[in-house]
Amino acid sequence: MRLWSRTAFPLRTVTACAVGAYLSAPFAHADDPTPPMSGGYTNVIAIPVSDPAVESIAGALFKPSGAGRFPAVIYMSGCAGLGTRGERALQKTVIAHLLSKGVATLIVDPFTPRNEMAGVCTKVNPTTFPELARRGGSDVWAAVNVLKAMADIDPNKIFLQGYSWGAVSSLFAVDKKKPGETSYENCRRHCVLSTLL
Repeated sequence: MRLWSRTAFPLRTVTACAVGAYLSAPFAHADDPTPPMSGGYTNVIAIPVSDPAVESIAGALFKPSGAGRFPAVIYMSGCAGLGTRGERALQKTVIAHLLSKGVATLIVDPFTPRNEMAGVCTKVNPTTFPELARRGGSDVWAAVNVLKAMADIDPNKIFLQGYSWGAVSSLFAVDKKKPGETSYENCRRHCVLSTLL
């Protein structure tokens, strides 16, 4: 795993645990293949996943103007999902900063398509943690595969930015040996991970 230093790619990272009101998008019609997404996004794309419960999770993709082969960042939120006021403000800041640097951003919503409208904060416990974290890691790789298939995204410059639960999911995605085992204890409340995939 190669960590991304601030000098190589300057990002302002904020540690956060999302708490507050949850906003969600209405569920899509049966004939609409686009999964529902929280946070009020309208530019939603499907991210196919290997999950018997759903065919795909949702993502909102923001690309810089101009011709591509853009580097991209996959944004994984905390366990409360995308709709809290603080989380939305953080997403807006990250998207604006990355676009100003010529970097695409994929905001991932793994919860709303699974009908987990308030995320998974109340579901995570010592028994459910391994399954939910592995699912989060699989969701990360599903998002990577979607971006790598896009002609205007540079498949060698896909980064991952995870906050709190998103950082835990990210650790499960990048650590093949013992995913998240040693790092989770420090990520229970505040954790940010940025890495090149």
